[in-house]
Amino acid sequence: MLYSKEIVPKIHDKFTRLWKEVEKSIATAEFLRLNNIQKPSYIDLDLNPDARYQSNQVLRAALGYVESMGYTPRCKPFAHSASHVADSLCK
Repeated sequence: MLYSKEIVPKIHDKFTRLWKEVEKSIATAEFLRLNNIQKPSYIDLDLNPDARYQSNQVLRAALGYVESMGYTPRCKPFAHSASHVADSLCK
């Protein structure tokens, strides 16, 4: 199991906070790959394709970034892991 808890100053800007989550997801996938642990088949992003939600403002950039790093991105409603973990750990 891979788990890390980090205490950082609160980020009030929604875009910056969501983008940091994307960067951490890529960093974790790269850590696994570089340490000869199975490369993830995809990266789940807790971002919503529905424009009514604030996480939508990061979605296109995040999808492009994940793909450019060689991973397949998944977002809501198909990113069950990201949605569940984010909801349970981040509240």
